[in-house]
Amino acid sequence: MAEKYERHVLVHFGELWLRGNNRGAHIAMVRRNIASQLGIEQKQIRQEYDKLLIPAGKNPEKITSRLQNVIGISNFSIAQSTKSDMKSITKLAESALRELKKNGVPKFRIEASRIYKHPDFTSQDITNMAIKLATKMKIEPDIHAKENTIFFKVYRERTFVYYGKANGINGLPVGSSGIGIVMFSGGIDSPVAAWYAMRRGVIPIYVHLHGFADNKAAEKSKVQKIVEVLSKYYPRYKVYYIPAHIFQLALTKVDNRYEPILLKAMLLRISEKIAKKEGAGAIFTGESLGQVASQTMANLAASQQGVALPILRPLIGMEKQEIIAAARRIGTYDLSILPYKDVCSITARNTVTNSSVEKVGKLLEEMKIDKVVDRSLKAASIVENAPSKPKPRK
Repeated sequence: MAEKYERHVLVHFGELWLRGNNRGAHIAMVRRNIASQLGIEQKQIRQEYDKLLIPAGKNPEKITSRLQNVIGISNFSIAQSTKSDMKSITKLAESALRELKKNGVPKFRIEASRIYKHPDFTSQDITNMAIKLATKMKIEPDIHAKENTIFFKVYRERTFVYYGKANGINGLPVGSSGIGIVMFSGGIDSPVAAWYAMRRGVIPIYVHLHGFADNKAAEKSKVQKIVEVLSKYYPRYKVYYIPAHIFQLALTKVDNRYEPILLKAMLLRISEKIAKKEGAGAIFTGESLGQVASQTMANLAASQQGVALPILRPLIGMEKQEIIAAARRIGTYDLSILPYKDVCSITARNTVTNSSVEKVGKLLEEMKIDKVVDRSLKAASIVENAPSKPKPRK
C-alpha cells in the first residue's frame, strides 16, 4: 500500500519581505484576508518561515481558485510533506515522480533548496537522488523545462515537495495602507483604479453620483454589480449613492462648457467630506492624463482647488487599451460597457481644455458649491455588505 503524505496549500509572499519592521503585521493581515476569503478560522492557517500553510483537505483546487483573488500573495502550490531526512524525502520523491509519469509529463526540471541547512545532505544530493529515480523510471529530466518543475524545500522538521507554482496578485494586503475614497462611475476606468488602490493595500469606499430619479434605482444598477465583482478581492464594501439633480439645478446659469470640470470639483469636495467621516487618507480617481477634455493638466488643477486631501490617480499614465486590458483581467469590463446613464458622461460639447483656477473658482462661488455639496450628501444613501466599519491597521 502506497504511503499517504500530508497535503497542504503553500502560500509564498513577494514584496512583503521588504516591509522591514512592518513585515509581521502585513503577513498577519494577509493571513486574515485569506481566512476571510476561504471562510475558515485564522488559526487553521499556519506560518512557517517564508510561507503560510493551509490544510489542503479533500478539494485543494477550491482553495487555490480563491487564493487567485487574494492580494498580497506572490505564488501558491499544492504540496506534500514528509520528515526532513534523506530516506523520507526519497520516498516522497519517488511517489511524486510516479505521479508525473502517470500524468504523461515527458520532461521535468528539479529545483531543490534548503531553508534549513541540514547537515546530513545538500541540495545537490536531493537533485542527484531525483535524477537517479527518474532515470530508473524512464522519465527524462531537463534543466530547461521550467514549466514542469518539481520543487523540494527543506525545513528543519518537514520537507515539502510540489509540482509547479500558480502566480498570485502580489501587492500589499488590503487594509495595510488604510482607507481611501474612490470616485466611482459606471464606466471602465474607475473600477480599474479601485483595483489598483486595493493592490496597494487600500480599503476602498466608493462614491457614485447618479442620474436616476431616486437612490433605490441606482442601488439596483450595474454600478452595484461592478462593486460586487471588486468585492471578490476584498469582501467588505461601502458605497455612497449621491443624486446628481441638485448639482444639475445649480448649473442652470453657468457656462456649460465648464460642466465636466465643475462636476469633478463637486465630487472631489463631496469625497473629502466623506473621507473625514470615514477616516480615509486619500481620494482615488480613474483619471488618465489627456484622455478626455476634463483631464488636461490645467483642468485637473482647476477642479481640485480647495481640496486638501491627497488625490491619487493610479491610471494617470495609462492608455485606454491598457485600462481596458486591466478591466478584462479583473472581471469588470463586461459590466462597465453596458449602457448606463452615467452623469460623468453628460457633458457639454466644446469643453474648455485650458481652464484657470481663478475662473473655475468664480463659477463654483456662483453655484454656491458648499451648499450644493451639503444638500447632495444629505440626499445620499449608503449600501454596505458589513454592519461594522472596516478596521485597517494603524
